[in-house]
This record gives sequence, C-alpha cells and structure tokens, in this order.
Amino acid sequence: MILIFRPILANAGLPFTMFMLGLPFIASLATFGLAGLGIVLVEALGLHQRESVSWIQAFWTSVWANLFSTFMGLIFTFMYAASGFLILLIINVVLLSWFLSRLLLRVLAELRGNVQLLLLQALTYLISFIVSLAIFITGGILNFGIGIKTRMLIEPGSFTLNVYVTAVLGLLALNFLLTWILESYWLTGKWKEKSPAKLCRTVFWINVRSYVYILLPIVILGGILQRKL
Repeated sequence: MILIFRPILANAGLPFTMFMLGLPFIASLATFGLAGLGIVLVEALGLHQRESVSWIQAFWTSVWANLFSTFMGLIFTFMYAASGFLILLIINVVLLSWFLSRLLLRVLAELRGNVQLLLLQALTYLISFIVSLAIFITGGILNFGIGIKTRMLIEPGSFTLNVYVTAVLGLLALNFLLTWILESYWLTGKWKEKSPAKLCRTVFWINVRSYVYILLPIVILGGILQRKL
C-alpha cells in the first residue's frame, strides 16, 4: 500500500483540491481500521497460498510489509506534496531509485548468478533512476498538469467527473507500482532463501487482490460521496 490522492474541499461549496496522501492510512482511519486489517488479511492469504508458508508467518509478514510500504509511501507523499521544491523531488527519486535498484540486482543475481560487473550495476542504477523520476513526474502531471488545481482556482465550474476518474485511475496505477516495488524489495530481503522473481510475482498478485476487493471500492465510494457534497 502506498500513495494516492485525497479530495479535500478548498472552500465550502467549491470543488475539491487533489493531494497525494497515504491511501491505506486514510482508508484505515475512515473505516476505523477495518480497511487496513482487510488488506493485511487478503495479502496474508495470498502469501500463504503462493509461497507455502504457515498462516501465522504469512500474517506477520503481511503486517510488516504493509507497514514498511505505507511508512515509505507517506515519506514520499509529504516530501513530494509539501512544496514542490526541486530538492524534495530529487531526494524522493534517489530514495526510490535505491530501493528499485537493489530489487533489480537481487532478481538479476538469481537469473545470472553474478551481478558484480560494474557496467551492469551502473546500468541498473541508471534504469532505476529513470523509472523513479518518471513515476514522480507523472504523479505531478496527474495532480496538476491535467488542470485539476488550475480549474478549481480559476474555473471551479469546469471540474468534471471525467477529470476526477482520470486522476483516480492514474494515481491508483502509480500507487500500485510504488507498492509493488517497496513490498517486493522488503520481501526479497526478508525471504532470501526464496526466488526473488517469484516473490515479485507474488507481491503483484496479492496487491491485485487487495486493490480489487478493498481499495478500489473505497475509492469509488469516496468519489461518489464527494460528488454528493
């Protein structure tokens, strides 16, 4: 679980301003912890089934993986949304690049058996940096480039459901990608005896479940309720 935006009333009777916040954290508060517990249980079940570990081990692994990704997601979020300062963007990109590069090197080590070649490591870090930069730039475009902030400040009446849906889907996709990277990094570091590539696939599918069963319904319901305000 990681980042998404939360619609917040700019003023009474005016459309919403979009900000990126920790979706699981917000969802848990809004549902008195039930959403967070549901995510942990759904993902624990997936770990138990796909990785053949005990239910207790799967449960606590799911707890710590989600705590890690949510904590890092909140750091990314507040550094990103605090002011738009270039230095904060750079710090975020470097931080995410480190997680992604370490994950890629673990997967490559399994596939190649050796990733000590300096050129290969440098290429991995470069790819990780480019991907991380693209993620945060895309987040900025979705938040502001499609006109959400500008339209609400200049033309409040032009805010449409189409704009809202576009932002929701785009930011949910980024949220999913960040979650996948961070939880895969954490899990491949914890379960070193297991295949990193297989663990990445496992993290992908357990998060698909938690999104479909829990997060998407909450976001859709939240959008409907916000439209009623």
